[in-house]
Amino acid sequence: MHHKVLEDLINHIENRSKEHFNWIKAIMLLSNTYYRFSEYKCIATFMNSYYPHLLSFYPFCEYGKKGIRYRDSNEIMEKINIFCQEGVLTYDLFQHFVNDNFHDEPSYIQLEHVQKNL
Repeated sequence: MHHKVLEDLINHIENRSKEHFNWIKAIMLLSNTYYRFSEYKCIATFMNSYYPHLLSFYPFCEYGKKGIRYRDSNEIMEKINIFCQEGVLTYDLFQHFVNDNFHDEPSYIQLEHVQKNL
């Protein structure tokens, strides 16, 4: 993280606030309008506009396009639990699970709202 970038981002957020709230309150008030807030997306978007020479990332077409996100993890967790009969999910075992269950290897798999522990 670049201190100058963070300082400029904070100033940018505070200056855009109609009531000139501090940056923490301005971000928290976004929940009245938006479902989510991503600090990673916020800083990446800001840096892409104002500091592109300092931003290093994997482009969506190379990394994110083939990603899979499960917002309700019950279905995928059931498949993982059946695959992982011993109850311990190792990285190697998960690689086998991915190879057996997906035609094109995803660039990442994101599970949200996981209900069961492995």
